[in-house]
Formats: sequence, C-alpha cells, structure tokens
Amino acid sequence: MHPRDHLSPLHPADARCEGSFASRIRNCAVHQLATVDIEELLHPFRTRGEAGHTWQAEFWGKWITGAITAWQAGENPVLADRIARAVDGLLATQAADGSITTHANAALGNNWEVWGRKYVLLGLLAWHQASGDRRAIRAALGVADHLATQLDAFAPGLLRSGLFRGLPATSILEPLCLLHRVTGEARILALAQRITEEWAKPEGPDLLGWAEDPGRRPDRLKPVPAAIWWENWFEWGNGAKAYEMLSCIEGLCELHRETGDPRMLRAALNLSEAIVRDEIAVTGSGSEHECWGGCAHDQQRPLLQFQETCTAVTWAKLCVQLLRLTGDPIWGHRLERTVWNALAGAQRPDGGWWTRHAPLTGERDPRPMTQVDMSQNCCVVNGPRALCAVPSWAVMEGREGPNVVLHLPGRWRVQLPDGTSCRIAITTRLPENGTVLIRLDPGRPVRFRLSLRIPAWASGATVAVGGGGGGGGSNGESTPAAAPSGWWSEERIWSPGDEIRLELPLTARIEAMPGPLAAGGILVGPVLLAADHRLNPNGLPRLPLVIPRKELDRLALRPSLAVAPAGLGWAGSVTVADGTTLGLCDWASAGNTWDAQSRYQTLLAMT
Repeated sequence: MHPRDHLSPLHPADARCEGSFASRIRNCAVHQLATVDIEELLHPFRTRGEAGHTWQAEFWGKWITGAITAWQAGENPVLADRIARAVDGLLATQAADGSITTHANAALGNNWEVWGRKYVLLGLLAWHQASGDRRAIRAALGVADHLATQLDAFAPGLLRSGLFRGLPATSILEPLCLLHRVTGEARILALAQRITEEWAKPEGPDLLGWAEDPGRRPDRLKPVPAAIWWENWFEWGNGAKAYEMLSCIEGLCELHRETGDPRMLRAALNLSEAIVRDEIAVTGSGSEHECWGGCAHDQQRPLLQFQETCTAVTWAKLCVQLLRLTGDPIWGHRLERTVWNALAGAQRPDGGWWTRHAPLTGERDPRPMTQVDMSQNCCVVNGPRALCAVPSWAVMEGREGPNVVLHLPGRWRVQLPDGTSCRIAITTRLPENGTVLIRLDPGRPVRFRLSLRIPAWASGATVAVGGGGGGGGSNGESTPAAAPSGWWSEERIWSPGDEIRLELPLTARIEAMPGPLAAGGILVGPVLLAADHRLNPNGLPRLPLVIPRKELDRLALRPSLAVAPAGLGWAGSVTVADGTTLGLCDWASAGNTWDAQSRYQTLLAMT
C-alpha cells in the first residue's frame, strides 16, 4: 500500500468475482482480449507513418493494460503469449533517441502524438509491474527522456501540440508520476511537475486555478453548447473534452502520491466534485459528444452521443483513485453506480465488443467498427481496463483490515496488518435481494478491523455477526449497520468461519433526472431500470409516468432470459396509474441486442 493511501486494491490474482461480473470478465477475456490482432497493434509503431491527426498509438497501450489484468487474474492462459509478443514487438521499435511512437519525425508533438506516448508508458509500466521485466523500465525512461528533449523543440509548445487546450498531451502526467515511483529519478518528477506549470499558462486549461474556485469554471473549460458542437468540437480552444480532463485529474492523484503536496489532492477532489455536480447523470457517467455539456442538469433532453465509454471507464478509475486516497465511502457509492450501469451497459453480452456511446433512450450502437485505419475503436480497447479491474476494487486492503467496497459475490484473499493471509467469501444475489453473506477465514483467530461500505441507497441496513469464532462482541444479533453513506466497521478477534450477514433494503425509488419535469429514473439498489421493447411488445410508454407508491414497493427484479443470458440480466414489472403493465429491466441489459429489437427508454416517473 502506498503510504499516502487509505485503501489499496488487491492484486488481480487475489480477487475473483462470481455471478454476472465474472461472466462479463470471462467473455471479455476470451472473445475480445484474446482475439485482437497483435500485428495490427504493432504495425503503426514499425512504420511511423502518422502525421499527427490520428491516434493509433493508444490502441497498444489500452489493449495491453486490460489484457495484463485479465491474465494476472487467470481468466485466459493464452493471453500470456500474446502479451509477451506485444511487448517484444513494441520494444523492437524503439529508436536510438529513445522514442517509441507511431508518428513520423516531422509530426512529433502534433495533436495526438504525446497522448499516444502516454499509453505507451502506461503499457510498459503495467508490464514491468506484472513481470519485473527491467527492459520495460529502460524503454519507458527512454520515452520520457526523449519527450523532455522535445518539449522546447515542439514548434507550438506542449499545450498547442495537442487539441482541446492541451488536455490530451498533458495527461501524460499520470504515467510520468508512476515512472518516477519505480525509478526515483528526479528528472522524471521534474518533467511531471512541468506539466502543471503548462496548465497555468494563459492558453492552458487552468485546471489548478479552477480547482481553487470550482464554482467559477473558466470560459476555456465550459461545456460545449449542444447547438454548435459540430462547429467547434475539433477546435483547439475546446477545453471541455471529458475523458481527457479526467485523465489529467488522475495525474493529479498520482502527483500527490509522489510529492505529498496537499494542493494536488485538493485540486483532484474539487474538480471531481464539480464534475459530479454538473456532469454525472443517473447512469453514473456523463459527456455529450465526448465533451462536458452540463449533462447532470439536462437529463430529460435527448443528449447527443451521450456517455462515451472512455468517459465511463476513466470516471470509474478516478473514483477508485479518490477512494484510495481519502477512504471516503462517497467515492465507493459513485463507483458502484458507474460499474453497475454505465460500465456494464457499454459491453455487448458476448464480451466481444463495446458501444461507443450509450444513450438514455434509443438503441445501443456498435459503430464505429474501425477507427483511424484500425479494426478497433478507442472505447472498445478501453472498456476492459475498468471491467477486468472490478474484482480488485470490490474488496480492498486498509491499514487496519479489509474493506468491502462493492457488494459482489466472489472470493478474495487479503493480507491483514500483521501479515496474516485471510480469505473472504461473499455470497449475494443483488439486485434480486439485499442479503449479503460474508465469510472470513484468517486461518487462525486474529484481531483486525473489518469495514463494510453501507450504500447511500440502503437506509435501514442491518448487520449481524456470527459463526465459528466466537471472538467477542454480539454474535448473531442484528444491529443497525450505520447511517447511509458510511462504513460499518468492527475491530475484534475474527476466527475462521466467522460470518457477517448484511441486509440491504432494496425498495425501488425514484431519483431525480433534472429537466423541466419533476420526474426521475427508477432504481433498485444501485441498478437503474429501463423499459425495453422486448418486455413491452405493444410499444414503449409515453412519458412521464405516474407509478403508485405501492407499485414501487412491490417491484422486484428476477433473472430474465428475455433480456440477457442467465446471470447477466434482471427484469420486473409495475402497473402504472392508467392500469397498464410495464415491463422493466436493468439498464445495462436494455438495448443489448444493439438494434431496434431492444429499443429502450430510461423512464421519467413520479409517484
């Protein structure tokens, strides 16, 4: 665990989900990660033919970071050889000056070129962490040193070298900090700190300035008006690019770890809270045509190309960063919403593809099937980076003991503060019912603190402790878990076989979706619901709906083959005020045929 962290994700080999997320990860590993053409990923590095307007370099780094996580988790043994070939092939393209790039020399520093170096560094660092291969660190140092020599040579400067106020290029802050952590090289940290100095320039994105006063967003970062997005989306002055801004904030988290500078963490928190306030929708993600557009305030309007998958992936990763650094469960609540809805809903059920955007109402769309002359697109290779990490996020190690963050079924192994290994088994059928059984096996009686995140939606949750150990406390007695938005925590001597029974009330509720109507979306636990055409063959309803409170109280979800393979989808029904019966399913399953057969509608409802 990093000394500045409160919590630490588990190694992928020590974390394994069961149930729906296990199926999603396995499908991804077999039908996507293992089928990518490695030679296609490497070809642009060998030819160096890009002129600056495309982003082929990111595909190698995104694919390999997701594949490494899946391989470490044991999801697909064929990934080992594919990863090794991808690493060897990339290292063979490093030039004598240290550069690894897909761009011609004349285009170095143009538009997406430095962004591509970021993903080269992230992939090399992930491989070194997984394998201990020092070649990866030597190569990464070469890439960083070459960048340092080039910064002043870039004709337009680093900010002008990339689109979107320099956000893509300056997001290289994250891997530079990670490289410094491995090497301790002062020059690498100096290069990372120079990035924040670039932000402060008059033409820069001014992220730190905005962070000091998050209520006053600079004009250069304000959302792009939907009416004119096509005119200025590709302009350099558009500083509202969502995914790239989130990547920069991730870099601030890593810079705080390297320097201890509290301003960096404060900035990351303030910026993220401003994004929650203005941009994150009921699905747990946001963005309109890949930019911030004030989505949180305007969810009743049809949003243009809503919720880019790259945005959902990076938002989930940022929530994990802030949960690690603060221990504040609010980031666990936000992560949970994103994982169950925006992330799961972006993946095709067979695991072989991801949607680029996921509208609140309409159809999921697999396009584009190719991007910048590659048989991939940016979101397809990005989705696995978050999905395959979900088991490692579900249970984390804390300074005093394990923390259960996501209430998913599975098996985990944690190291306790005294060095003892403890196995944790979680059994639950969420979102069918709210019972979560947690069984501990520390091998011998040992004192530590167990913490369970109590979701913000679980008012009235209770905990009962019992089982084999009898190590003290009120075994078997059910007690209030905690106020919602908190942790339930108990330090005691835990013994092999001890069990904790967490009861999370799953009453359906309506959560506001801001807009002109006083109406919102229907949720059960962390799961947003939608009406899918397959469950409503006579047509989707006219909105808004009036649903009697008693109908919400009786709404329950059950596994449904009508909307997804077993274990991947749930459905239920309610009777609305006009007497018609409405079929509902989890939002992630709605639209998952990716055509008109499963056209869907996120409901606007009121009681």
